[in-house]
Amino acid sequence: MIGEGPIVSLISGEEEGDGGDYVGDRVLASLPPRAPSPEEIEGSALKIGDIKAAQEMASAVRKQVLSEMNVAILAQANQTPGNARSLLQ
Repeated sequence: MIGEGPIVSLISGEEEGDGGDYVGDRVLASLPPRAPSPEEIEGSALKIGDIKAAQEMASAVRKQVLSEMNVAILAQANQTPGNARSLLQ
């Protein structure tokens, strides 16, 4: 079927190179992409798992920081009730 398998071309001719003249034939081949091996798939899955774990950890840290900021704001508001309105505006 067309589009499957390697594509091979034969090029004949003369070509000047660094060391002098090149005379002869060359074969150019274009190979189709190969399917990933099971090891490559497993490695990719592990990397994806690591990324998801890092994202979950970052989310937990972000929530903790926001929670601590809220506690600090409420503590400051409780200490100085007159400033409570300015903190919320």
